[in-house]
Amino acid sequence: RGGAQAHFTSNSYTLAGSLCQHKQQQHVDQQSKLTMGSGDSKVLHETMEKVAAGDESAVDEAWGILDKDGSGVLEGSEHQKCLAACGNEILEHWTTLDPKLKKQMLKAMVPGYVKHVLDPKGEGAITKDAFSSNITKVFS
Repeated sequence: RGGAQAHFTSNSYTLAGSLCQHKQQQHVDQQSKLTMGSGDSKVLHETMEKVAAGDESAVDEAWGILDKDGSGVLEGSEHQKCLAACGNEILEHWTTLDPKLKKQMLKAMVPGYVKHVLDPKGEGAITKDAFSSNITKVFS
């Protein structure tokens, strides 16, 4: 039984890894559509790579690219572009991120994802019908 459980667990991690990679690529593709289309998108991508690599001088450069109206606040499309650029950077380099950082990110993100799937209207309640319809979506 232990061997079968180990085999199942190993296959589960392999399947989870494959699903994660597939979801990552889907997210990158979707988010690229949000960030592409402006002349600054390539520059923003390159700048976010510098920020991710620890280049603190690139932080102001990234802000300048994102804060188009100079208001000091990212709202609307600026906000979306910022979130997409940060998300893309994380997903693009997911396989090389420090395992401790990955674990920290997943602990923060997974509960919100599960809540979003099981309680999509944010009502604070899950009916049996909603649970039955959505529980498999949590894992796929």
